[in-house]
Amino acid sequence: MDQNAEQLPASEPRSDAFDDNLPTAQELLDRLNAIDLTQLDVELVASELLGPWKWARVLAMPIGALLLFLLTWLGSYFTHVLISFTVAAILVLLIGKWLDRYERSLKLQARKVVEGRIAEIEGTDGLLLYFQDFLPKRYKPLIKALQKGHYYYIPQYIEAVELLRKQLDPVKFQTWWLIKRDSLKTLGKPLRYYTSRAERLKLLSDEDLQTLLEHAKEHDILNLLLLTHDEALARRVLNLLSVMIANQVKNDLYSVQKLDDETAKLSVERILELGKKLARKGQLSVEPDFFA
Repeated sequence: MDQNAEQLPASEPRSDAFDDNLPTAQELLDRLNAIDLTQLDVELVASELLGPWKWARVLAMPIGALLLFLLTWLGSYFTHVLISFTVAAILVLLIGKWLDRYERSLKLQARKVVEGRIAEIEGTDGLLLYFQDFLPKRYKPLIKALQKGHYYYIPQYIEAVELLRKQLDPVKFQTWWLIKRDSLKTLGKPLRYYTSRAERLKLLSDEDLQTLLEHAKEHDILNLLLLTHDEALARRVLNLLSVMIANQVKNDLYSVQKLDDETAKLSVERILELGKKLARKGQLSVEPDFFA
């Protein structure tokens, strides 16, 4: 054994034992610690979006009171003071409502920005998904939402990251990762991961795609189309299928009420594995790595 080879501390499990399709425990921990939570603060982002108009929020009340006084005072020269006060109050109220509506719109924009940032943090294969066993049950809705590509649980996401940073033992996590890696293989990844892999089939030529479809099962083809929601891919697939099978798939597309996520994942995996086998046999013009 090479004496100069880099060795891990005895207390930490080796990272090279992980499945090739999965990140190492250290990579996940690094990603977790690299999250800048200030970038996920909706109020801070809204303030940034407000830009030079920040002062408007602070001065809204005093300016409103001043406008009410000035308009009432000026109006009293032309009409009764009570009427001028009422008109001024209505005008100030309308301005206040407009500002309130604008602020709410700004906060909505800020939420969208933060959701986009969380999407970038999670990436195509997820992040907090791998830590779900170390989170309390109250974060289950958050994990389910992340698996489906929804990022609206912003406060819970921030809380979960903070909790993991404070309480997670890195060595314990690495040990757990080694034990659980077999159950965290490809099918444990979010649905959008499979969607992106399935959409890769669009890059195949018609000849290769037809060869692949001839060997695939009907229900797998159906799940592929239901999962991707890609009209162009669906049109190509249906055109390349035999008339009888294409009609059957079309009928099934309209009859399916709800897509079963796990079944869809399995279907995509089966089609990709089939593609690898056909490529190895030289029946496709692409390399097996295309379906990796």
